[in-house]
Amino acid sequence: MNDSRVKINFYKWLILTASLVTLILGVEYSYGILSSFASMDMTGICYLIWMVGIGAAAWAGVVSCRPNPHMMRIKFLGSLCQVLGLLGTVIGMLFGLKLHSLAGLNVEDKVAITDTMVSIATSISTCLTTTATGIIFSVMISLYPFLIKDYSERR
Repeated sequence: MNDSRVKINFYKWLILTASLVTLILGVEYSYGILSSFASMDMTGICYLIWMVGIGAAAWAGVVSCRPNPHMMRIKFLGSLCQVLGLLGTVIGMLFGLKLHSLAGLNVEDKVAITDTMVSIATSISTCLTTTATGIIFSVMISLYPFLIKDYSERR
């Protein structure tokens, strides 16, 4: 009984991971979304979120091979992706809204206004890409505890 449960959990992990990898690679090949996200992120937090996501998928595979898998760490890593996305949002806004540079902006200087607008657009791009990356990877990671039977709360 226990051995069949381990096999079922492992097969669920394998199918989910293969499906997610196929989806990610297909979207990247077709649209280049992940590479464009990385190029728009001036903080590098998208790369960190990717590493957490890959680590969570690998850890879910290890945990799924146990007779009584506990998915609490996987759930934590999903939440961590959301928080890292939010951190990228806050950092991007801080870079874009340099209030001291906006206060001293000469409205007659078109070059300075253009540079400021580019800086603000870059920071908004960072905000949106890190938030989207955090949400995407959080949703993907949350599928593991949903599909793999979690015995951590069983008494």
